[in-house]
Amino acid sequence: MSSHLDNNKPEIILLSTGMDTIRYYNSKEVCERLDPHVDNIEKTFTAQLQHIRNTQNQLSPIYPLPEEILSLIFKEIWEKSKKHSRTALTLSHVCRRWRTVACGNATLWSNIQVTDGKFATSCLTNSKKITLTLSLMDMARKEQDLDVILPPITPHYAQVQELDVKLVSDNHIRQLLAGLAEVELNSQQLRRLHLEQNIVGALRFELGAFMHARIPEPPFWYRMGEFTNLDFIFPLLMGETSNCVDMLKHLPKLLTLKFVVPSIGHHGVYTPRSVSIPLLRLQQLHFISASLQDTKHLLESISTPQLTHLKVENVRDSGSNCTLPEALVSLRDCPLFEADVFELSVKTNGEFLIEGLKDSISFIDVERKIRSTDPPSFHYLEGILELFPSLQTICFYGGDPQVPDIDLGPTASISNLVLRGCDLGFLSRLGDSGRFVGVTRLHLNTMDMQYDTDAILSFPNLTEVTLNDCHSLNDHVVEVLTDAGLKVIS
Repeated sequence: MSSHLDNNKPEIILLSTGMDTIRYYNSKEVCERLDPHVDNIEKTFTAQLQHIRNTQNQLSPIYPLPEEILSLIFKEIWEKSKKHSRTALTLSHVCRRWRTVACGNATLWSNIQVTDGKFATSCLTNSKKITLTLSLMDMARKEQDLDVILPPITPHYAQVQELDVKLVSDNHIRQLLAGLAEVELNSQQLRRLHLEQNIVGALRFELGAFMHARIPEPPFWYRMGEFTNLDFIFPLLMGETSNCVDMLKHLPKLLTLKFVVPSIGHHGVYTPRSVSIPLLRLQQLHFISASLQDTKHLLESISTPQLTHLKVENVRDSGSNCTLPEALVSLRDCPLFEADVFELSVKTNGEFLIEGLKDSISFIDVERKIRSTDPPSFHYLEGILELFPSLQTICFYGGDPQVPDIDLGPTASISNLVLRGCDLGFLSRLGDSGRFVGVTRLHLNTMDMQYDTDAILSFPNLTEVTLNDCHSLNDHVVEVLTDAGLKVIS
């Protein structure tokens, strides 16, 4: 019995609304004639789905808003997200209308955190040549991508007003600086540059041990006379003392400066400058130095009459016999010290820390890392109050009862005493010394309060004590201090 259905002539039946039943008996003919019908059905479904979406959008409360209002809403969202470019990208992918509005608002693309080349190119295109804040801080661990990312970014350097970079490769950093140096001087908008080298592991600033990267010729700072903010933490690039001095000479309008100071000990004998470099507008100076001697040399080479904030990191005694007061003596006549409006911070590799407090209260914070082979000592502070007699707050960190007495100088101005991680025996020694009779407020942090309260009550004029993260603190301790007439904050 024969049938019209067999392997050579299969019957294919297509049923569709408004269409007749279609029978084909040839496989090749089926494929050829079926395709246009499938395409028509897909187009019909797509059109119907788009009609449904349009209807939903028109019914949405936000749809009737004019594009100008929607753009303002986007800008508010962007600002509350810390102006992250990913927020703008998210808004642009909600729907076609939102994409048009988001991409048309250049402000949303003015703060770009670069993560890949395609993303950077899209953001730069949408920025429409307005001033930019550009960040390459997330690229330190995937620098292989920079060979793709840097070329499309380079033509936009003239737009960049703030640039944050954290890299490892000196080749990439030279490429970036060379691009900055090529921007026409009258087109240069860059005012703040944060340039940081991402170094794995601890870095000791004995820079002679490193192979220094060559600074592009001419150095990028030759065109940066309008700079107001510079963070230049790239020790391999700032390898010579002369580079450091040359950079400062070309940046007269700086308000804030952070950079690495090469160790003089590895680059010859220091020659004092006959005329100080005038940094007349500088308010905040933060530098990384190898020793107190280098700190002293740097401060002697600049004039900073408006300095309000000084921070020196990674300083350590390199056997030069330079004391902390000697290193800071050039700041003695600064008028801001007389007004007590400054923040002073000097930090060594776990040896001591001097930190400042703003708003007319001077502050010294001393941190000493206790080593098993090196008994703790605060000898760096000998005579510090002779130099800065208006200091009101002094803080000790990690003080041990066996620390020998040191002569800070006149302590009559000290009204606030802060101890962090100290033994109460150390506090008792300070109170019993009779040198801190002017202390009215005491701040104790991360201390063990299991002992009696005599150490706290050894300060005769004390009126207030603050206890933060103190161990073994109980109601009895608080009650005793309160009964003694003290205000207790815990």
